[in-house]
This record gives sequence, C-alpha cells and structure tokens, in this order.
Amino acid sequence: MADMKKNEDGDEASGIVSVQDTSNGVSGAAKAEKPWAGAERRARASEALLRLAGNLCTTFDIARIEKLFLMTFAGQLGLRKAAVYRISPGGGEFRFGYELGAGPAPLPPAISLRSPFARWLEKENGAVFIDRYSAGLPNPSEIDAKLLSDIGRGGFSHAFALGNPGDRLGILFFGGKADGSPLTDSDREFAAGIVRVAEIAIRNAFEYQKSEREIRKSEEFARVRREIILWNAEEIRTPLSVMKSSLWSLDPDDAGTGLLVGMARDAMKRMESKLEQLLSICEIDGRETPLTLEKVDAASLVEDTMREFIPELEEKCITVTINDGTSGMNIFMDPSKMGIVLRQIVENSIRAVERGGRIEINTMLSHEGPGPEDGVELSPWDGDVVSPDGEESLPGCASTDAVSREIESNGENRGPFLVLRIRDDGAGIPRGEIAGLSLPFRKGSNGEREWLSRPGTGLTVAQNIVSGHGGKILCESREGSGAAFSVWLPSAF
Repeated sequence: MADMKKNEDGDEASGIVSVQDTSNGVSGAAKAEKPWAGAERRARASEALLRLAGNLCTTFDIARIEKLFLMTFAGQLGLRKAAVYRISPGGGEFRFGYELGAGPAPLPPAISLRSPFARWLEKENGAVFIDRYSAGLPNPSEIDAKLLSDIGRGGFSHAFALGNPGDRLGILFFGGKADGSPLTDSDREFAAGIVRVAEIAIRNAFEYQKSEREIRKSEEFARVRREIILWNAEEIRTPLSVMKSSLWSLDPDDAGTGLLVGMARDAMKRMESKLEQLLSICEIDGRETPLTLEKVDAASLVEDTMREFIPELEEKCITVTINDGTSGMNIFMDPSKMGIVLRQIVENSIRAVERGGRIEINTMLSHEGPGPEDGVELSPWDGDVVSPDGEESLPGCASTDAVSREIESNGENRGPFLVLRIRDDGAGIPRGEIAGLSLPFRKGSNGEREWLSRPGTGLTVAQNIVSGHGGKILCESREGSGAAFSVWLPSAF
C-alpha cells in the first residue's frame, strides 16, 4: 500500500489524503477538475452539508445522527462503505455504532480506548491509512492483529478520529471510492466540513444524554429521600399522638404540675407543627401532583380532620360549626392529600383566632364558579424568588383587581364545584397580601402576632394539591375582620 501524500506546502492534506491505489491501476494524484465542474460539485456539496446540518439540529438521537452522517458522507464522496464507533458513556472504549455497506466480515463490537491502535489514532490529524499503523508493527500483539484483520476483511482502508485530542467522540472508518477514482480537493473540503458538523451534533447529543442521566439520578434520589422522610415522620406521628392524648388528660390545675403540663403541651404542639411542616415539604412537587382518586364524603373528611384538633380547640375554647350542604354525596378526590389541605387551613385559623373565638366550616355544591365576593385566588408557585417586601408585587402573583376580574369573567369556572369554606373571626389578612400567601416562606406584615410573621410552606403545598385536582383556593379577608378560605374542586359523582 502507498504512503500518505503531502500537499504543496508539505503538510498533510486536510481531512482526506490522496493515495496510490495499485489495485485498480488509477493514479493516486488527484485529477485536475474543470473549473465549472468543480464549482458545480462544491454547490451540490454545500447544499448537502446544509441539509445535513438542518437534520442533525432536530435530534439528539445518537443512532440517527450516525446514520444521517454516514449516508451523507459516503453518498457525496461515492465511497464503497463507511462505519462509525462512538465513545461509551464510561469513556473506556469505542463501541460500534452504525455501518453503511456491510462487508463480508463483521466489525469488532468495541475498541478499547487504551489499545495501541486507539492511542496511535489519537495522535493523528485527520484521515489516515490504516496500513500506516500496521507497517510500523513488525510484531503486532494478538489483540492488534485481530483488530487489523477484522477491519481489513471488512473492506476499510482509512480511519478518522472524531473529536479533539484528549476528548475523543469516536472513530470513523471508510473504504475507497466505488468507481476506483482518487479523492479530489473538493472531496477533501467536503469531508472536513461534514466531519465537523457531525462532531458538533454528536457532542451535543452526548451532553443532552448526560443531562438526562443526571436528571433521572436526581429524581430517583429525591424519590428515595422523600420516602425515607415520610416513613420516619409517620413513625414519629404515632407516639406523638399517644403523648398528646396523655398530656391533655392531665389536670393542669393540680398543685405543682400546672406549669410543667403547660410547658409540655407547648413543646408537643411545636413538635407536631414541625412534623406537619416536614410532611408538607415532602408533598411539594414542581410538576404534576400524583393523586389517588376515590369517592369521598366531604363532610366526613372535614369531621375526621377536626377531631385531630380537639385538644387545641378545647384549650382556646374555640367554637366550631360544621354545616354539610353536600347531602352525603361522594365526590372523587384524594382523601389523604385533601386532608393535608384542610389541616393546613384549619391550623392557620386556630392560630388566628383569640381565646373564645369561632370557626365555621361549610361544605356545599355550587353550579357557578367563584365570584369576586369569594376573594382573591392564591397564586401558583412557579419557582420564582419571593420578594421579602410585603408591599411590592410578587413574582407570579396577579393584583387583587386583576384576579377578581379573571374569576368573574372566566367561562371555565362553570360548575358543579365542591366548595369547602373555612371562616374564622381572627386577626385577618391585609388584602394586598392574599395572592402571595401560597408562595413558600412568605411572611405576613401584621407581625405583632408571632404565628403570623413566621415563614412556612403549608399553603404552598395546599395550593399545589388543589391545583392537582383541577381546583383553586381563594381567600376573602381584611385585616382585623377575620378570613374565609374557600377550596373549589371540580366535582364528579
């Protein structure tokens, strides 16, 4: 076989080299092209290159990229065959990708990145004769001999390292032209261009697949972490419930025990609050909320939820009124998730009212959607950073008037709806702050009451769950006049 030719400047020709092919009797020197023929071929090659670039920009599928690349490469150059290997995800070897024009013998499935041939090719620039490597191996190893034999029997005479030195993407193998003619200057220019386009597309696809793997890894880690937290939190909740029942059965008026019982009850409430917050954080999901729907009696769900707050209600002498307007109808919802929503809103109401206050809970069906009298819709959280200044507009929050107009005019708010309304006579909420209540770690401005000023995530979770049901949460309130939260769920019987 002949050696690599040099161009007029003494450097190796870019991309593809001219060769002496004694097997078919055609001279290795590139034949001079007529000026108009060369221009026409360049135009066709440029058009093919642009089409290929456009096609490769629409996919991150490595197999499709390799196929389009080889079809264009071999078709435009008139090659007998071509094949490509790609770097493995672990980077330890080049794996067979796609072959155009299968030969009599199969190519090896993989080529080690540490093999002598791969290390030799790493140092080469552009396309090289494989015979150059074999000529420098008077005593090739068994591995090298097998590799060279497989490549030769497959009909491949050239190799091209894809990518940059030290950051290889793969290997391109190809044979001579089908008509036996040598490669022209136009062929070399086209080959260099198409290889560069393919390298960019392959690298982008690798980066995309890497990011996809990282996302899947993060999602799996988040899932496992969430399950561990939920399992441990549930394990803690049971002994807490026992301790709570025991504490509230004690008489705090007994001499010497009143202060200790009061301190223990306060500590218990703080522990319960932290536990519920931990469970709520596990329910936050920026994507769709997973739901397990079943037919539920809304009034029974409310009663079961309120039983959990009996000690707190008795301690503050709060009067609770429950009005059932659903006539025992069973409505599709996720009872576990909706229990979280009710607990959060009721807990806020209990904290808001003074001793001897009132809480009223109504369940009803509405054939019309919420109107301006139902207040302002809590804004969905889309990941924006929450401004700490309560007077400024919040990212993702519409103004009060805008939200009211949307609720009034939106034709999609036709019922029937299940409505759960929780009203209290507590401190109330400044109307301008209502829309931002569902944003995480949001602080209220009426901070003379400690519970109103501390940040949390409860309503963020509640709004997320209700949105997953296709519903919305609204609040009607003014500072000092109490608050009424209403949950609107599309009903299906």
